[in-house]
Amino acid sequence: MGGGASKGAKKPVQASDKLKEASDAAAAGKLAVAQKIFKEIDTNKNGKLSKEEITEAVKKYGKDVKSVWTATHITETIAFYDRDKDGELDEQEFLECIKELNTRAAVTAEAAVENPEIKKNKEVYEKYKDPATGEFLFKHIAKLIREINDEENLWEGDAFGAAVKAEHAKATGSEDRKAPVTLEGFLSWYPGFMELQVNAVIKQRDAEKLKREQVNAARPMQRTQCPMIAEGPGYLPPV
Repeated sequence: MGGGASKGAKKPVQASDKLKEASDAAAAGKLAVAQKIFKEIDTNKNGKLSKEEITEAVKKYGKDVKSVWTATHITETIAFYDRDKDGELDEQEFLECIKELNTRAAVTAEAAVENPEIKKNKEVYEKYKDPATGEFLFKHIAKLIREINDEENLWEGDAFGAAVKAEHAKATGSEDRKAPVTLEGFLSWYPGFMELQVNAVIKQRDAEKLKREQVNAARPMQRTQCPMIAEGPGYLPPV
């Protein structure tokens, strides 16, 4: 027969299989391959992958994962793996994320096991959204933050209103108070809000409180020890 490909020739990786190739490489510890594909997906070359870049990559390179990586799934994935909570995946976050493609691509979107953290955050969204319309508006995010504040007392006076306004803008990407918070927007915003604006503040406050308690506990001991030190050789009692 004519000049066909040799028997042992390696089949070239198709463009549509690149996400699977990156996944296999990352899982096998071949980081250079996965890093190269990261750079290809990073179309604006800022060193990070946005939701739009990942969505486009799934369309262009994700033949084996399209059924699992829907728009909602991509948002949830970024929210979970985005350690610094900037709404994008850096190279390390991408490598962690891509390792799961082998598992996620093997099941349908309906059968995929949902991450417990994402499930919990969805429940928060469902709890505070309008039960009649299903909308999550400025007033609902205010209620959520107010209930946290009633328990933890993190914002006082005008600071509370400013916090609600700022967090609503982060969740919606808009300064318009009428802008609704979508489920995708909420899942991207809420973990960072809880970590940076709530838990980190509580942790710092508790640490400062413990430090004050330790200082106060040491003061009576210092007062008790002073006479003992003063009554050493050459000590002259006050007249």
